[in-house]
Amino acid sequence: MEKRKWQGSVIFAVMVIATAGLLPISGFADDDDDDDDEHFWSRSSTASQTVQIESSNIYNEECGSCHFAFPPVLLPKIAWQEIMNNLSDHFDDNAELSAETQREITDYLVNNSADTLSTKTSRKTMRSVNKGKPTMRITELAYFRHEHNEIPKRIFENNPELSGITNCDACHTKAQNGSFRESDIHIPGIGRWDD
Repeated sequence: MEKRKWQGSVIFAVMVIATAGLLPISGFADDDDDDDDEHFWSRSSTASQTVQIESSNIYNEECGSCHFAFPPVLLPKIAWQEIMNNLSDHFDDNAELSAETQREITDYLVNNSADTLSTKTSRKTMRSVNKGKPTMRITELAYFRHEHNEIPKRIFENNPELSGITNCDACHTKAQNGSFRESDIHIPGIGRWDD
């Protein structure tokens, strides 16, 4: 009897820690698929209140003119700072900006990064980050790979309507609004995606 009481206490403690997002254990509510993931741009100050984060026009204009303007919540601030400090060699391209524009975009990315916000997505992102040397590539995050692991590579490699897995808004129909819900996925040439 005493052993069961002790085991029940340990299980309860693990559930509390995991539910709080401090321990990544599959099977708990915060580790489910993204079917019901919150809106990427929202931050919750309480369970019932959601505050919309303003998107940055300059970020969307400057960065979004060459590639999808990834939501800042997908990387920690140290990664965004490193990316923005090396724009002369931005993934083998020169993306240099004026000092003022660079500072404005950096501030936006850092202030809305995964380790700055408190959302379901930010917690999932931060659990995916290597604390010693975080990646600067969103596609290398365990969270990103987990969410895309069921999609065969041939869909990206042999699909003329996609330019690769980083072309988020090709499949995520509401990605520009910050929503990556599974119900909004429509893969060009394939159709609606549902796992």
